[in-house]
Amino acid sequence: MTLTINHPGFLSTIQDRGRKGYRHKHIVQSGASDMLAHNIANALVGNSEDAATIEMSGSPAKITFNDYHIAVLTGAKFVAHTNKRSIMPYKVYLFEPGETIESYSAFKGNHLYLAVAGGFKSPSELGSKSTYISNSQALYGYKILEGDELELEREWNDRQQLLYQVLQSKGELSWGIDHYTIAQNYLSDICHILVSTSQYDIEKINEFLHYKFQMTHQNDRQGIVLQRNDNSMLLEFKEQPLPMQLRKGMLQINRNNEPVILLNDHYPIGRHPIIGVIPSYHLSKISQKRVGSTVEFKIIAEEKMHENLYRHAKWIKSLFLAIENKFRTLN
Repeated sequence: MTLTINHPGFLSTIQDRGRKGYRHKHIVQSGASDMLAHNIANALVGNSEDAATIEMSGSPAKITFNDYHIAVLTGAKFVAHTNKRSIMPYKVYLFEPGETIESYSAFKGNHLYLAVAGGFKSPSELGSKSTYISNSQALYGYKILEGDELELEREWNDRQQLLYQVLQSKGELSWGIDHYTIAQNYLSDICHILVSTSQYDIEKINEFLHYKFQMTHQNDRQGIVLQRNDNSMLLEFKEQPLPMQLRKGMLQINRNNEPVILLNDHYPIGRHPIIGVIPSYHLSKISQKRVGSTVEFKIIAEEKMHENLYRHAKWIKSLFLAIENKFRTLN
């Protein structure tokens, strides 16, 4: 079972949940930029949470399905057009041999995820299939190129066999999950931040973060450089005396005195000053923002952050329970 990449778009890579536990060896974690969209995609087609998806960043890929495939697209808002029909996000489809995703319209967002029942057959390195690219070369995983033929796992589980039978008659299946369902996670420009630093005066940080910021063209899987709408105030770069471990969501000040949000492929350690951390519940939203988008930081207390983390985890659990219940009603 295969599919063919007719055009990879701006950047298409194989991603999963990431290469965890190797930060002390200076190995980048990588993984899906929008982990929520990646996880939902796998759940909708009956895959395990460890299955890999195709992450399409910037502009999405054009793909031909060479066999019957159960597949779903999640993440950015869009309408995809094949040589047979229109495809909507968060709907599960049975793609026929020769069916090709030829174009996209009403595209809004930064990352799109394609999950296919069974998952992609790609080599695992250090417990992950995720791709890490440095200087345009894939050091781990696989950067997808034009003309590539990607192989899929042939074994379907019982859930996917049942899904195939249902889709043979219906062609598509809605799970009641769409952009309206998950709008709370993406729409707002407000981004929470927990300020934590010993290098700057807290009042100065509060003043610096008070203004709105814009996403610049310096925007990739390592991080996003922000530009303040009012550049009258900068935080001066102060190199830390000792290197520290970094993690996704940290807000760093670079050597140009610019704030940078660290993302999946950031370096594991560094000496650049950190002024705060964006909680995980706002990282999917950050990853989907395009160049020119606005971010407005809201400083929160640690106790409030933990309350929000709990509520967010509860909401995500309800989404996956809804998917689980839908599978139970397919019989």
